[in-house]
Amino acid sequence: MGDDRILPQQQGTEIEMWVDQRISDAAKYDNVELLDEGGVFSLHMLAARIYAAGWNDGSRAESERMRGAQRRRDEARHAAAADTEGQGHE
Repeated sequence: MGDDRILPQQQGTEIEMWVDQRISDAAKYDNVELLDEGGVFSLHMLAARIYAAGWNDGSRAESERMRGAQRRRDEARHAAAADTEGQGHE
């Protein structure tokens, strides 16, 4: 993925609020360093990468859950068919 990563609006807003708070804090305290615009952009991109990683992990976990459910349905169907076949020979 390039620099066009998706970041939910709320997370983007949270980053901007954090940056604004840093600007406010820098006016009050000597030990607060500000990010330049490149740093703010990098912070947004970091948040987008973290969000994407979480989304991908959640998607893979859901796929695994669905595969497990399908496997259990298939096994139950095969077991029921085997029971039916076994009952016909008695």
